[in-house]
Amino acid sequence: MFNCGLLAVELPAETIARLFTEYAHRETFAAADIARGAIEIRAERHVEEIPFTLAEFDRALVEAGGWLDYADARY
Repeated sequence: MFNCGLLAVELPAETIARLFTEYAHRETFAAADIARGAIEIRAERHVEEIPFTLAEFDRALVEAGGWLDYADARY
């Protein structure tokens, strides 16, 4: 995923199950803030942040848009 410039994070199974239950049948928006290491989820008036960790190299790949763009900028 990172090599293609896509963000991939791992969350505990319990968190994923809770999110699907809590936000089912609600218009929900999610956005990842790579710099802060958080996913913000919004549904109606409810806002929730879920933290995640990302290795520096993986972060650099995502920010560059993937391995090719990362390599082009550095080599």
